[in-house]
Amino acid sequence: MGWLDEAEQSCEAGECVLSLDALISVGSKHLVVLEKFEACIAKNPLGLKPSVPVAPLRQWIGRWRAAAAEAETLGLGRDISYKYWQKNIELPEEVIKAQKWFYTAEKLIKKVEVTRLVKFTNDGERHIEAVDACRSSWPRFRHRSIQHSFVKWNMLLVEWCEFLESTASDLVQAERPHHVATMELIAQQLGIARDGLEDALVEEIKMVRRMKVRKADRLKKRTCSNCGTTGPLSQVSFAYCGGCRHSAVAREHWTRYCSEACQRAHWLAGHKDECPCVRNE
Repeated sequence: MGWLDEAEQSCEAGECVLSLDALISVGSKHLVVLEKFEACIAKNPLGLKPSVPVAPLRQWIGRWRAAAAEAETLGLGRDISYKYWQKNIELPEEVIKAQKWFYTAEKLIKKVEVTRLVKFTNDGERHIEAVDACRSSWPRFRHRSIQHSFVKWNMLLVEWCEFLESTASDLVQAERPHHVATMELIAQQLGIARDGLEDALVEEIKMVRRMKVRKADRLKKRTCSNCGTTGPLSQVSFAYCGGCRHSAVAREHWTRYCSEACQRAHWLAGHKDECPCVRNE
């Protein structure tokens, strides 16, 4: 119960540095203990029912499992911290609400009456405005997908507005807000969608560049400085020269070796004259 309380507080405060895997594995072990205790006290002859936080722990474990699954779909490992997940992956509440609303609206839109479509359009606008207002809190690894959804939602509004415009003669003027039934709104939503497409393209280019740099750095950590052997990205980074671990040398530039034999050979081949630890002496 103490572990759960501490983990829950740190997660809610956005300060939990434990990895998702650790939270799931340790939490599962504690859950087994709590479930056994709950089963024991349920059989006590006095009918006592002490509070056992089994349900909250199950909910947290479910949340951590979902976070780990999403991290894996984005190409990240389950070893990332929950704090990293919250900052770079977890979707803002406004985006989640918009996703659910537009998902449902797309299914219902063909069956609703024209007068209800006016309300759909107004509600859709409010969701889009809320998502746009929280743009600064969009997580880094989800920015592109949110932007694509943002464009799609605007285009849906354009379709609904165009349909309303085409059926304007069948509606009583008082039943439809003026800003919904005008081409100005259509032009506005098209402009937002167009800007969104441009933003998405720029963000995608940036993301591709970041991924290339990140992949190059990861490969560099798995490339032997002596024989040039390169290991797969799934492999643990090669061991590095302790002397190169210096403030003047960036981590990605540390010399790494696939074996102790290669490290000794590289040292004799000239690294002993280049290693920061030797130069400092």
